[in-house]
Amino acid sequence: MGNETLLTERGKILEAAVMTLLHQVDKPILLSIIAGGESQFIAHARSHWTGHGFTSEDYRKAFAMLKKRAIEVVPHIADAG
Repeated sequence: MGNETLLTERGKILEAAVMTLLHQVDKPILLSIIAGGESQFIAHARSHWTGHGFTSEDYRKAFAMLKKRAIEVVPHIADAG
């Protein structure tokens, strides 16, 4: 299995982890995750999303996916940064 295949598979696993989280939380919790910021999310995710080989960049991508979803749900949060 080549390096490119591994990266693609890890990307799919990351997407699945984010989708699973989105199915587990309601809008207020999603918004509180975003309000806590990327650093807080990454610190929490590192201790809970283990065994997948996620990197710091993966956690940043996950937070960006969550933020994108939060903006879809509550568009005005995009104005807050």
